[in-house]
Amino acid sequence: MLALVDSLNLTLIRKFALVFSSLFFLICCEPFFPDEIDPDFLLDGHVEGLSIFQKSTFVAGDEAFGEVFTKNSGLGPIFNMSS
Repeated sequence: MLALVDSLNLTLIRKFALVFSSLFFLICCEPFFPDEIDPDFLLDGHVEGLSIFQKSTFVAGDEAFGEVFTKNSGLGPIFNMSS
């Protein structure tokens, strides 16, 4: 009889621990979820206050980012160049 009571208590303790830890996780992790971004907010262009060199570097990087790679151009030369 005592073993049955201990078993029931252990089961209740485990259920309580599971519920408590789940609630704790949900409450504590909420600040880490990002807010929804306004769809009208557009990140286009450089930030204010850059030097002429920084602006030209940004434009060069922006153009390189828009490059579409094909089978002929491949990615190999780009990755091999930096390694």
